[in-house]
Amino acid sequence: MSICNISGQQVGGSWNDAGVILFGSTTTGGLVQVAASGGTPTQVTKRDSDHGELNHLFPEWLPDGRHFVYLAIRSAGPSQLVLGSLSGDVNARLVDSPAGARFVPPDSLVYIRDGQLVSQRLNLEARALQGPVRVIADSVASTTAGRAGFSVSSTGVIAIASGAPTTLADAVWVDRSGGALSDAGNPIPMAAGSLRLSHRGQLLAFTQAISRGQSAFTVHDLVRHISWKLSDVLMGDGTATMYAFSPDDRRVYYRAPGANGAISLYEQEVSGATPPIKRFEVPAPAVANVFDVTPDGERLLFNQTSTGAGSLWFVGLAPGGTPSEYLKVLDSRVRAAISPDGRFVAYSVAPMNQVFVQPFPDASGGKWPVSSGGARLPRWRQDGRELYFVDTAARLMAASRTLIATSRFSFESWA
Repeated sequence: MSICNISGQQVGGSWNDAGVILFGSTTTGGLVQVAASGGTPTQVTKRDSDHGELNHLFPEWLPDGRHFVYLAIRSAGPSQLVLGSLSGDVNARLVDSPAGARFVPPDSLVYIRDGQLVSQRLNLEARALQGPVRVIADSVASTTAGRAGFSVSSTGVIAIASGAPTTLADAVWVDRSGGALSDAGNPIPMAAGSLRLSHRGQLLAFTQAISRGQSAFTVHDLVRHISWKLSDVLMGDGTATMYAFSPDDRRVYYRAPGANGAISLYEQEVSGATPPIKRFEVPAPAVANVFDVTPDGERLLFNQTSTGAGSLWFVGLAPGGTPSEYLKVLDSRVRAAISPDGRFVAYSVAPMNQVFVQPFPDASGGKWPVSSGGARLPRWRQDGRELYFVDTAARLMAASRTLIATSRFSFESWA
């Protein structure tokens, strides 16, 4: 049964006894409601720019079917649990928390505080949490995007995923059989999907968890084994922040929240010695991410969407550069990479989760499927003769490239 058409990414949802579904939307930034029987979604909450709010996510209905609790992701300071209502007359900040909360009848709110799962009485009339805080469990998992590692049944039974907010990941060089060659340093608290290796293989750009609900854009020198922070990463839309290095590895490109819900694309010296430069701003309510820089260093490839479907774009990196649309895709969940010779773009797009290659900068010259059984996250080998991607079994795959004089494209896939 189809309930409604949606745009952007939906993060968290709750269904009350009256048949109203409430969910978080990165397109509007606020919560959206729709009838379970079907209909047109309508906005319920609006982000509060005075409090630096980026998104309202992970709503939880209260028993009266009119009030709810949601997670407000903020650009500065910790995320907060907020009490709201369908009528819009209630907007009470309850407590700082890195993840969404759950309600346990008759009057307890279960949430994460300082890494512990706790419960406290929610006084709806006073619009506040009151009374003692009871610790339920220690070391409960959560993510930097606000996802909580616990669930509560209607009978009060709680399932818990214990652990840190993100997994401590070892950066390791491996050979083609997957065998480890050497460590890249000590374990790094790294957010999934945020890793980017520089062209010369010396620098690693990633999103590092620095505390629960907070993360930072960090660069790690794999030779000297030192790290330094370039900026905070507080997108709050549940998506991984991507990074792209300039061809000489002296600059790095990334996204960050802009004014009024916009997303800004920045350029910054890898050393952090100079302030970041805003190269382009994607207006709200679009979703955007950076992917790659052309080999001549003159253009940045990125995506943007505000309608659920998306497009790949490139923008000139010289002052005053204007964006041009490269390719329309079916979904906003896309990842792309430019070939080292600058002639092709490899990309994967949901929900098909297949990898394709098309000419660059004019995509009309052809379209070649690379994968057949599901694939995502394409990356080119530095000489451009192979394309790597991850299949549905989470295996790293490779496809060899053969250029023919007519500029046609052929692939021979192998594991």
